[in-house]
Amino acid sequence: MIMQGKKSIFETDVFMPIIERIQELPEVKYTENPVPFRIIADHARAVSFAITDGAYPSNEGRGYVIRRLIRRALVRARELEIKGPFLYRLVGTVSEIMKQAYPEVGEAKERVAAIVKSEEERFLRTIEGGMALFVELVERAKKENRPIIDGKDAFKLYDTYGFPIDLTVSLAREEGLSVDEEGFELAMEEQRRKAKESAKFYTEEKEEWNVITEGEQKFVGYDTLEIETEVLAWRGKDRVEIILKETPFYGEAGGQVGDTGVIEGEGFRMRVENTVVTGAGIACIGKPEGEIPQRVLARVDRKKRLSTARNHTATHLLHAALRKVLGEHVRQEGSLVAPDRLRFDFTHFKPLSPEEIEEIERIVNEKIYENIPVETLWMEFDEAIKAGAIALFYEKYGKEVRVVKIGDFSMELCGGTHVKSTGEIGIFKIKEEGGIASGVRRIEALTGLSVYEYLKEKEVLLSEILKKAGGKEKDIIQRIENMLERMKEFEKMNRSYEEELVRVLKEKIRGEKTGEVEVVWEKVKGSKQMLRMLADEIRKRGKTVGVLYRENAAIFLVAFVSDDLVNKIKAGTIAREIGRVLGGGGGGKDHLAEAGGRKPENLPAAKQKLFELCSNLT
Repeated sequence: MIMQGKKSIFETDVFMPIIERIQELPEVKYTENPVPFRIIADHARAVSFAITDGAYPSNEGRGYVIRRLIRRALVRARELEIKGPFLYRLVGTVSEIMKQAYPEVGEAKERVAAIVKSEEERFLRTIEGGMALFVELVERAKKENRPIIDGKDAFKLYDTYGFPIDLTVSLAREEGLSVDEEGFELAMEEQRRKAKESAKFYTEEKEEWNVITEGEQKFVGYDTLEIETEVLAWRGKDRVEIILKETPFYGEAGGQVGDTGVIEGEGFRMRVENTVVTGAGIACIGKPEGEIPQRVLARVDRKKRLSTARNHTATHLLHAALRKVLGEHVRQEGSLVAPDRLRFDFTHFKPLSPEEIEEIERIVNEKIYENIPVETLWMEFDEAIKAGAIALFYEKYGKEVRVVKIGDFSMELCGGTHVKSTGEIGIFKIKEEGGIASGVRRIEALTGLSVYEYLKEKEVLLSEILKKAGGKEKDIIQRIENMLERMKEFEKMNRSYEEELVRVLKEKIRGEKTGEVEVVWEKVKGSKQMLRMLADEIRKRGKTVGVLYRENAAIFLVAFVSDDLVNKIKAGTIAREIGRVLGGGGGGKDHLAEAGGRKPENLPAAKQKLFELCSNLT
């Protein structure tokens, strides 16, 4: 800063190019209002580095910090009258400034920009969802001659729609109002207190362990599935938990389900339904037959264990393939490894394309056919990370860790059970891919015989389709395309019919006069789109407010307000209030809004509510 003769770090060559790029977007100039420019530039730089480094917008840890920075930048952009996603455009500028010192920032710029844009779009959709409530709060405050929005209401905007308090303050200022920030903080503190209370660990009192043999437990399940051993302790009545001295049973952990099997002894037998990890050790759960002896034979269900191992090793291959195809920002967010399927949750900012899914499947199956040996190594944690092993941030690790290595393709810290070589997996097939949370995708997949069964189901389904559609397999695509074309023609005919019906009904439907205002309440048979078109036509008459509804399994309604009345009443308010009466909800724009409900018996009360809302319009 001193060497460049600048009074502020933001005027140096580290920040000024970013600020100059921001100045291209709004009418406001940096010299007129420098604070938002500086905040946005700082956040653009911080977000670019963090995402390059492998962090990802989320609701936890450093991911939440990134999310807050992006949202704060968007809020500040409102002061500069910048609308829509924009922060992603600054990633390239940050890259240009920093790429010589930090080449990885330049290499990752396209991925970082895509992630930032996706997060911006998501937040802006969230804001749009909450604007109806914000407008309602503003209307209420002005109607009651209050210059301030209640802190509890501001917290509701934050809690339900993700409105940061500074966004609510900014929007309120535009309406000539302030926000009770102290009340907001009190509501926030109350939520924290309740969350803390509900998070207190609660344990149902259980019987004490009945100790049979003194000693420590040892897990031998990596090397054997059957062993003669002693019972250390047990507890329970109809269903019991048994802790063995040497146990081949894997306890549910790391996403892998617990083993099943059998424990037998003199005059005793118990089918192990599940295995869990308790504070006392790995416990086998089941319904005992006979008195629990000191010595037993423990035998794991071999078929289920091997199927689970196939899926666990396949999960590691999938993780590595995802990182190869999508990028190294991919991180495991959770998993389920069961005998019949696997489920893998991971960070990514958009749905996978069919081509990406195909490439991931191809890579995993290629590694299976290469029959790569699966090695397990015990290493110091720091040594393992230095060697390139992937650790899960939400797991706790000791000083020494178990590493599962699949050639040069995959290396992860893992305590689960695996096959000896990838060829044992047989085949891998992705069944489904979808989003489960903001920035988190989920893949469900199958291996081995489960793939055969899945494809057999598909074959049966295809056979049924061929039977219904007629013709041969090679002709089915053309037949479906012909059917879709005919459906489009029917839809076009139906649309023409509905447009004609709208022309007739817009003249026929009349409401009740309340002073100079016409209030319409009418039941209409037709599609949702037809109700929307009809409502839009009726409101063009002027001085008109109303609701059109249809009644099927559920009630659907469209509320409308003519342009000359939207300053007095909003269609979104009507939809929301009537939706509540009908046991549902609603909302929308000032002139057109929608609602739904499942209480047709409340339609008379809903009509009454409409007229109550319109009573002050005369």
